Amino acid sequence: MPAAPAYRLEKEIKNVITSVAKCMHYWSEHMSYEQQGRVGDLLRTMQDEMPLVEPSYAESHGDEQQKLLSVRVAENILQRTGLRSSLRHCARWLSVGCDDASLAISMMRLLAVRNVVVHCEGTLLYVPLNTSVDPSGTMTAALITSTYQMAR
Repeated sequence: MPAAPAYRLEKEIKNVITSVAKCMHYWSEHMSYEQQGRVGDLLRTMQDEMPLVEPSYAESHGDEQQKLLSVRVAENILQRTGLRSSLRHCARWLSVGCDDASLAISMMRLLAVRNVVVHCEGTLLYVPLNTSVDPSGTMTAALITSTYQMAR
């Protein structure tokens, strides 16, 4: 999870535990084995067609490479959408400033269903940077651009 300035770890942990408990209850008590199998098939298909976009956790990629990627993606997003990246720097994450919180939330939801690990705080949308999966940043910029166009 991104560690933004107003990030509250205890709240996030509570939210994750609650979500997992509710999902587990629904999965085990309200879904048939056939439905569970179809969900598994869907998740495998999603992974093949649209791999999970998450921040890089590898220690082998230095801060300088991450900063270059951040600048490259930020410039690409600015050119395509007019959205500016925040000057706040969170390692392995790019914070994109949205016009308002409603746009940030809409984009977060659209990115999440597109298999992107994403977070927003107020008008800032935090998207992952991964030099291993997307070394040029073109995939991340394209996802943000198309999501922005859908959310407007």
